[in-house]
Amino acid sequence: MHDAIAVVLEALPIRRAASIIGKGSVEEQSVYIGYLVNKPRMFKRKVSAVCDKGAEVGGTCEMNAQPKARKKKPSARIEKAKAWKVFSRYIRERDKWTCYTCGKSGEHDEDRASHFDAGHLISRYWAATLFDEDNVHCQCKGCNILHEQDSEIYKRKWISEYGADAFEQLYAKSKTSARLRASDYIAIRKNYESKLTALLEGKT
Repeated sequence: MHDAIAVVLEALPIRRAASIIGKGSVEEQSVYIGYLVNKPRMFKRKVSAVCDKGAEVGGTCEMNAQPKARKKKPSARIEKAKAWKVFSRYIRERDKWTCYTCGKSGEHDEDRASHFDAGHLISRYWAATLFDEDNVHCQCKGCNILHEQDSEIYKRKWISEYGADAFEQLYAKSKTSARLRASDYIAIRKNYESKLTALLEGKT
């Protein structure tokens, strides 16, 4: 009988509270199990009453003990945004805040962060080339918006610098499967934090 009760108590989601009751006699345990199975609210009240009377395990009433806080897993969506923020800043600093497609300079613009983007040649929709340095260049807001309607301006200049074969390789890469996790985005962010720091220190 004792073993059967122990098995039931071990299977219960509130077995820590039940362990307090488990110190009682077999008959008392049977009564409490009956409450738990048929009248769970009454069981909780009775366990609380036991705690109030000073029933303790290791000096602390387990019914009232706070569960250990679980460490939250990093969110891929949040880590992606953090990684992009650093990467975008790196790209614009690398290109000296000069629009790749029209040549407009924002180097002396105090509000340049609002007027210039890190623009993709091949859409940022494709994860495999989202953080590819060859695929991203500094663009003024106007050119980045225009690129959505007419990508040929960006494409022609890019091919003139990198070559048609390089474009085909970049395009093929964009179509490969790439499912990045939070840990991948964290690694990308840390990498570009280091590269950005080195780049900025080199300018001073």
